[in-house]
Amino acid sequence: MSLKFVNIIKKLLIITVFILTSGNVFSQTATQANIAGSTAITPVDKGIRTVIDNSITVLSNGTISGAKVIISGGYISGSTGDILSVIGTLPSGITQSYNNTTGVMSLTGVANASTWQTVLRNVAITSTSASCYPEQRLITFSLGDKFYNPLTQHWYEASTTSSNWATAKANAASSTFFGKVGYLATLTSQAENNFIWKLMSSDAWVGGSDDYLEINKALGRNVFSSQGTSYNAASTTETEGKYYWVTGPEAGTRISNGNSVNGVSSVNGAFINWASGEPNNSGSEHYIQLYSANNGLWNDLPNGSSLRSVIEYGGSALDDNSSITIFTKELLVSGSASGRITGGGSVCSGTNSTTLTLTGYSGTVVRWESSADNFYTAGVPISNTSPNLTVSNLTQTTYYRAVVNTGTGCTALPTGSVAINVTTAIGGNISALNNSICIGGVVNLTLSGEEGNIIRWERKLSTASTWTSLTGTSNSFTESLSEAGSYLYRAVVQIPGCGSAVTSAEYPITVTSGTPPVGGSLNSLSSSTGNFSGTLTLTGNSGTIIKWQSSTSNGLIWTDINHTLTTYNFTGVNSTTLFRVLLQNGTCGTAYSSVGTVTIKTAPLISSPANVTKTFGDAAYTLTAPSSNSTGAFTYTSSNTSVATIAGNTVTIVGAGTTTITATQAEDNNYTSGSVTSTLTVSKVNPTIGSFANVNKTFGDAAYTLTAPTSNSSGAFTYSSSNTSVATIAGNTVTIVGAGTTTITATQAEDNNYTSGSVTSTLTVSKANPTIGSFANVNKTFGDAAYTITAPSSNSTGAFTYTSSDASVATVSGNTVTIVGAGTSTITATQAATTNYNSGTATSTLTVSKINPTIGAFANIAKNFGDASFSLTAPSSNSTGAFTYTSSDASVATVSGNTVTIVGAGTATITATQAATTNYNSGTATSTLTVNSINPTLGAFANVNKTFGDASFSLTAPTSNSSGAFTYSSSNTAVATVSGNTVTIVGAGTATITANQAATTNYNSGTATSTLTVAKANPTLGAFANENKTFGDGAFTLTAPTSNSSGAFTYSSSNTAVATVSGNTVTIVGAGTATITATQASTSNYNSATATSTLTVAQAAPTLSNFQAITKNFGDASFTLTAPTSNSSGAFTYSSSNTAVATVSGSTVTIVGAGTATITATQAATTSYSAGTITATLTVSKINPTIGAFANIAKNFGDASFSLTAPSSNSTGAFTYT
Repeated sequence: MSLKFVNIIKKLLIITVFILTSGNVFSQTATQANIAGSTAITPVDKGIRTVIDNSITVLSNGTISGAKVIISGGYISGSTGDILSVIGTLPSGITQSYNNTTGVMSLTGVANASTWQTVLRNVAITSTSASCYPEQRLITFSLGDKFYNPLTQHWYEASTTSSNWATAKANAASSTFFGKVGYLATLTSQAENNFIWKLMSSDAWVGGSDDYLEINKALGRNVFSSQGTSYNAASTTETEGKYYWVTGPEAGTRISNGNSVNGVSSVNGAFINWASGEPNNSGSEHYIQLYSANNGLWNDLPNGSSLRSVIEYGGSALDDNSSITIFTKELLVSGSASGRITGGGSVCSGTNSTTLTLTGYSGTVVRWESSADNFYTAGVPISNTSPNLTVSNLTQTTYYRAVVNTGTGCTALPTGSVAINVTTAIGGNISALNNSICIGGVVNLTLSGEEGNIIRWERKLSTASTWTSLTGTSNSFTESLSEAGSYLYRAVVQIPGCGSAVTSAEYPITVTSGTPPVGGSLNSLSSSTGNFSGTLTLTGNSGTIIKWQSSTSNGLIWTDINHTLTTYNFTGVNSTTLFRVLLQNGTCGTAYSSVGTVTIKTAPLISSPANVTKTFGDAAYTLTAPSSNSTGAFTYTSSNTSVATIAGNTVTIVGAGTTTITATQAEDNNYTSGSVTSTLTVSKVNPTIGSFANVNKTFGDAAYTLTAPTSNSSGAFTYSSSNTSVATIAGNTVTIVGAGTTTITATQAEDNNYTSGSVTSTLTVSKANPTIGSFANVNKTFGDAAYTITAPSSNSTGAFTYTSSDASVATVSGNTVTIVGAGTSTITATQAATTNYNSGTATSTLTVSKINPTIGAFANIAKNFGDASFSLTAPSSNSTGAFTYTSSDASVATVSGNTVTIVGAGTATITATQAATTNYNSGTATSTLTVNSINPTLGAFANVNKTFGDASFSLTAPTSNSSGAFTYSSSNTAVATVSGNTVTIVGAGTATITANQAATTNYNSGTATSTLTVAKANPTLGAFANENKTFGDGAFTLTAPTSNSSGAFTYSSSNTAVATVSGNTVTIVGAGTATITATQASTSNYNSATATSTLTVAQAAPTLSNFQAITKNFGDASFTLTAPTSNSSGAFTYSSSNTAVATVSGSTVTIVGAGTATITATQAATTSYSAGTITATLTVSKINPTIGAFANIAKNFGDASFSLTAPSSNSTGAFTYT
């Protein structure tokens, strides 16, 4: 939005209010309406008049007065700026005007939805001819006579008549706009305040007051009892200086405290906008006035002042929000360098972060700007020259735009704006039908002014601390209470994903004894005509009828009827009207009856279905029912069944042409029958003509007949030739005239359902080929002389020429062939074309054979096995063919290239083969290769160390370059024997093991030796069990561990202070641990070995006795304990189990109080004895207290109550008196 546009909007809003509020009011004015269109972003060519959206739909349940189309974003004003207009002729009664200063096209007049739909679909824009302009345009289509504020999503109007505040409030409350009830505006933000200020042309009332009666009405109960004369912060009964919103969804919300003399402050962060020195209550000033000429500041005025007012629609709990009267279309104008911003969306208030990105621009970013009111007032500059802007922690909805210097000479050009919507949970306020009900009555509550989702209602007794959760998530809540008491109710509100829930203001309900009223039920009636009369009857009710009420706004506004009977005779009803009855029963509150509806049926509002274009042959299709506010079923008919028939909602195409499709909707409970039509146009289809094959003929062929191609059309075929020097056509007969190509066209005539069609084929007439006789093959040998070709016979006179396919075999000059080399060549005789014959050819094969080469001597060769590879020398030859070599015995030698590799001893024939060449055959020569055997090379034969008793083991053969088998022998069979390659240990000692390798084809026999050393073995000793003893146990005998050795065992003790060993006898000396070691002597085959076990000698438990029970009195002196008797010398210590009875220090016991305590004597452990305990019971008896004097008292009858003074006592017991 440009800066110029901000100023334009200010003027626009003032102008609009007069236009929108001056329309006539008709009895059939719509109470519901919807507008919609395409959400696709549409490109627009600069300066070209373009329809904005030809798919807009408008629906309503009555006539609509006026509409506007506004360039609400990116507008360029002036004579060279953007222009809105309607293409075509406007319907009768509709006029248009365009203000090129504001960018607003005003459409005035009253029309039905279909008419407005036609008009709005033809609205076009011609974009600016200026060179500098933003890319984005937002075009807003608005239905009705109110002004929409996208910041609050509410509607507003400024009244054109003046009144006092109370009258203005009543007038606002009796107004509706497409299902939304009106109220004096409540201003909850600076942005909303600015918007309304721009809307005003003079000072106006809004919905705030500190009048205690108005506040009590808004709160729904008598909270305050008087006005007061000055602000008293501490008073809970006076309201002076305590301003509330008393209208709309915010009714009951306190916004400011104090008058100007003592300072004004906001309540709970509420928005306030008082002018300097206000409010001042300068003479019963209790109502908020909004200045029009003072930047929208507030003042307080008395009710008697006469002002216009600002009426707001939207947000009320009982609003019908089904109408959508605003549709905004985004356009992108070509040629702009400003770019557009992406990002935005919704965030939760508080901790948040959003990145906006400017795309599609050229040049540089000068700055960004922010605005709380979408730049209705000047924006706030942001020092950022990046195309990206990140904003964080927003607490209110904010708009952003970039300002760019383009590369095309445009400076400080603003882009379109984008909003970041900030959501904050608000609990709202509760109102009630009755503040006091009787047991069994119904609590009827309504929540207004909340922001977020209602997740539950809650109730508690006013004295309770815990709330009870109740089922209910709508703005209205009802429940019946069966117990008397004072209750509090509240609603819990939360915005999903936006932190913790909040609660509404609490609302008190009192339940007393009594019989509540019962509203009962009203019947409903309907009529297809106006001026309807009838009788409504109330049944099932109890209590006193206070009044009847009626509503022609679907329950938004009710009008009282002074009638107290159970039947009501109505007359002259011309539109659908709701009725209800209000009843009361003493002090038990009121109740409404059910709503009775008197329905005046009207014609349904059926949308116009689009015309349909089909082609003959298309498949049957299904009709989509038009949208309608009636529930009646649709039936369909076709005006021309030769074009289309209808069964149910399926249309079957019968033939080409035009038919009218009529959709007829049946009557239902609320609407009469109605119908709409659309036109079905079925076009002829092109015939489908089958293939028309190409034809190949030869000059001289007979005439032939054409076969018509297949076709789904019945039209007749005619034929033509594009080249009559090649072929002519008579009817469907083609006559060959000459060689060449012509196009044959088959043309099918049009019939009733098919257009004319054609298909072509190509006729090709070829020349004739000559007939050439045989051309014999020829066989020659390399070196033969040249020879002459004899021409073949032919029926053509064309001259012959000759060629050879392989000039390396033979060349041809004229008709002479010269032999060049061995091989095969094709000799081609080519006869030239004549007038009637094509060129022709004949071939014969010339074969030239090779000759054999002469190869020289190839000498014999002698080698030893293991010799290195050697190279062969090729024998001499008269051929240049390459030699290859082979060996007759690959086990003796192999040949690779000319290199011979020795493989084994023996004899092999080496053959040299010379390859054939172009002119020579292959040839061979041989020589004999003799290879002698050699001695093998044996690797290390490792020495072996073993232990007597080891298992037999296998010998690993030494490495060898020979494959001869090994055999083994032992030099000392007393140490080891060998069988095969297995060595068996016989005894300790040393033996030489000899490995003998047998001779092979290529190697002689060989030997290798190693030394085997066998060591003695360690014996294996069995378990030597641990022993556990107690000090004082007798001596015991050790059991020797098992062993595979026969060596004798001896024993020793590691700690002779615990135990001593003599032979195999162990004697206990003291408590503790000792290691007993068993040592086995070595033998001839086994080494010496040891085994150990642990001897653990435990302490003995002492024997305690003679520790007797003790009896004492509270107050006795301390006494000394006598130690118990014990066989241990450990020292005694003492403890008391109840230090409230007695304490112990050393062996002295001190009496603390009456009761029982266990005295425990604990004897410390010694070297040979463990610790021990013994107990005795100490019983301390109570004694009588000593109580002091308790003086006599003298009093007179009538004396005041007095307190007794407790007598003195050595006891702490509490005194009671009788």
